[in-house]
Amino acid sequence: CFTLAEKSLGKLALYEKDYGKAMDQSKKTASKEDYSEAFRAYRSSFINDHYRILLLAVVLLVIVWGLYKKFWLPSKACARWKESRLGKGLAYEKYCSFHPLDGFWCLKREKRGNLLTAAVTIILFLLVYLMNVQFRGYLFLQGQPEDVDALLSLLAAVGLMICYCVGNWCFTSLMDGKGTMKDIFIAMAAGLRPYITGGLVLFVLSHVLTLQEAFLYNAISAILMLWVAGLIFFGMMMTHDYLLGKGILTMILTIIGMALIVFIGLMVFNLVDDMGSFIYGLYRELLYRRL
Repeated sequence: CFTLAEKSLGKLALYEKDYGKAMDQSKKTASKEDYSEAFRAYRSSFINDHYRILLLAVVLLVIVWGLYKKFWLPSKACARWKESRLGKGLAYEKYCSFHPLDGFWCLKREKRGNLLTAAVTIILFLLVYLMNVQFRGYLFLQGQPEDVDALLSLLAAVGLMICYCVGNWCFTSLMDGKGTMKDIFIAMAAGLRPYITGGLVLFVLSHVLTLQEAFLYNAISAILMLWVAGLIFFGMMMTHDYLLGKGILTMILTIIGMALIVFIGLMVFNLVDDMGSFIYGLYRELLYRRL
């Protein structure tokens, strides 16, 4: 009855064109369909009321882009940035995103990658990932906002990256792989590079699209995931100097290795937890007997 009353209040607010209240009521009832309907009406109203400001913002963006190309790109500061270790590394990661075979081959053989660039890329990736997990649009959240655990998501992402590097290094060491742990980490970071830009695009889209337009968000998300997965695969293949067949086999073994690492980690965690409980219980028992 409470939910039905909340839904009725949301419908009434939508009818009265109080879109903010309608969206709030839809959140209370966890009805994303009603929220989408209210948000679509709010979006239309906002564009009609502020189209001059939106057009001005677009013009300002074009002007800023023109000033960037005219003054920043030819400047000495920009030239120094491009020649810096980090600047060169980030620029080459971008090249790898569009030329994976040639890019990843030279990333290792010509020492185009470095740990500083890889670390910065991983940090940016995690920031964009957490931003999408915690703050993306309500319609595209998995569940409700209160169900989101940003810390758990961060630990899971970091844990998967560690498992990938360790698992891949373990199997490639037995399969005549040419890459070291450092090379694997650098190639993985370069493979994640497209998500930094693509994740920002998805974040913006999640705040402007409705459920009826979700196919666009889902399509871009799927393309981005396939792109990143493909780059990580080709990065692994070029790093270890494997042919396609051996690369596929190694990736399958790496995934199995990641699962084993997670399984062993959970077993160790449970063992330590049980041991801690046993020691604490034994301590309490001895303390009780002493008293």
